[in-house]
Amino acid sequence: APTQVSVAPGDKQVTIEWGPVAGATSYNVYWSTTDGVTKTTGTKIPYTTSPYVHGGLTNGTVYYYVVT
Repeated sequence: APTQVSVAPGDKQVTIEWGPVAGATSYNVYWSTTDGVTKTTGTKIPYTTSPYVHGGLTNGTVYYYVVT
């Protein structure tokens, strides 16, 4: 699994960064506004690379992420 995951807030977006995994060429990001997000409960953003900018968000809302 990716390590060193960090999220930096912006205006209606967040930038997600993570450390590379040997042999991986892309990653899946799962997100939700509910704590405890998993691959089953989150919305999948496929084929991402680091850093990834997740836009179109609502300021003041808490978002949760998992990177696989």
